[in-house]
Amino acid sequence: MKVNRNSQRERKAKRRKRFRVVMEIILMALGVLCGIMPQPFPLLVPILIGTVRIVGRALEKEPEPPSAPVVYCNGHVAPDKTKRSKSKMSGKKRKPAPNQSRREQKTQKRNPAERPKQSPPAAPTNSPVITEPKSVMPKLFPFWARLKISKRRTTLVIDEAPAKDEKKNTVPGYVHREATSVQHKGLEEINPNPDKSKKKPMYLKAARKLPKRLFEPHNKRLDMPEKLRKRYE
Repeated sequence: MKVNRNSQRERKAKRRKRFRVVMEIILMALGVLCGIMPQPFPLLVPILIGTVRIVGRALEKEPEPPSAPVVYCNGHVAPDKTKRSKSKMSGKKRKPAPNQSRREQKTQKRNPAERPKQSPPAAPTNSPVITEPKSVMPKLFPFWARLKISKRRTTLVIDEAPAKDEKKNTVPGYVHREATSVQHKGLEEINPNPDKSKKKPMYLKAARKLPKRLFEPHNKRLDMPEKLRKRYE
């Protein structure tokens, strides 16, 4: 049966080739005749060429008819290979065998997963909730603080005085001296450094005024030199 099917396909392919050759010869002859003959017959030449191309493409793209199933001598029909390839490309998971599902159920019964132990609910208590007190700025001068601007640098607050904000309004403020670790002219050197984690000395800038909202309590315990304490108390 396979040999007969292949022979039928070869015959059809040969017929198509012959038909195409005959059509091209006929159309070429008509084109030559149109070129020899007077107007308007030469205008038919591009039309003939276009028809040749269209006919050739139609013959190439013509779908093949579905082949008949192969039947063996014992009466069995051969399986279709195209259906197998489609099932493989679909990527669908096969259903597990019944024996496999039973084995999994038995293993789960033998080794059940340990359930997490739930802790008993905590008994309600009438004790008051203790909240940590918020950090408050010291009231005695001088003291160390941090600026909320200029990379949160350390500053020495020495007094309280009104200052001007961005809109040039008078608001409560502090007089402070910003600290830095870079040496410049006109800076006061503080050695040893009140910050014990730093080996380099501290330098204090000239006094300035800023609004109180730009200050926050310092997060470190810095030493206060006696000369600064006596000067700004």
